Amino acid sequence: MIAGSEVSLRGIRVKPGVVVNVDRVPVQASPNKTTAVEVSGPIALAGTVSHRVWYTAKQPIDTGLVTFARGAHVIGGRADGSTLVGDAVLYANDVMPGENKPGDEVISGVHVRCDALSLDWFDDDTPSTLTGDDSAWRPRSKTNSIWLRAQPKTGSPAVRLEYPSCGDGRCIMLAGIERRAGWIKVGESNEGVTVAGWVPAASLRRVPDAEADLGHTYGCFGDHEGTRFVQAFFAQDVGPHDARIKVGTQIYAEPGKGVWATVQEEIEVTVSYAPGDFWARVHQMPGVTVVSGDAYVLVSSLR
Repeated sequence: MIAGSEVSLRGIRVKPGVVVNVDRVPVQASPNKTTAVEVSGPIALAGTVSHRVWYTAKQPIDTGLVTFARGAHVIGGRADGSTLVGDAVLYANDVMPGENKPGDEVISGVHVRCDALSLDWFDDDTPSTLTGDDSAWRPRSKTNSIWLRAQPKTGSPAVRLEYPSCGDGRCIMLAGIERRAGWIKVGESNEGVTVAGWVPAASLRRVPDAEADLGHTYGCFGDHEGTRFVQAFFAQDVGPHDARIKVGTQIYAEPGKGVWATVQEEIEVTVSYAPGDFWARVHQMPGVTVVSGDAYVLVSSLR
């Protein structure tokens, strides 16, 4: 189980046809290919997330070839006992908390203890710990991945550094660290993740000093999930107004059917209903946004 107290998460399926996003609420997750989540706070619900969830290192972690500073991120893949197997994120451009997005540059298949991870999102401010020899290297072939080994010998334990969006090998640039006969130790450190390992010298080519740039470019492209759903959902009814919902009120997918959440604290919401209606449609509520399906409560639960 991995938890967080102010978690944002997209795409939680709570009922057939009902999908919600949550924002800054307590969440517990049982990570796997399909992740089970429990949301508490003002509104309690349970569901599953089919996409890969981002987790944050809540303390320094050393897995051998890969180290994490506090605040570094790993994208979950599957559970292996008490560890999470996923991708350590070396570079992620324009990713917001809770989104369903891949990392731009990752180290795949890394095993991390679940008790060292959090669902809360906080960024790393630790400077790079990688000490190089001022040389820079790229894969010799056109590829978007490269294996880094623990020792300068074939068959030694290894991790795979991947740059999925780049296929010509020019996006991967590694700092030189050490050289031995037929092998070069290279590495990279960014966003709190550091990796260093050995690569056959024949698989690398040195980057001319004038072209060597071990940094990354960041920008915002505006492709984020969530806000458009709030606007579309809100616009479907006319005349919504604010109300408060009593503690213990159940939220339904349709009038009288499909309970998918329970109100834990008296909260203010935006609803719409006509005089004489038994059911009110909920448009907005704290910490939860409906992106697919509906939310209904009994009018008698409002005040």
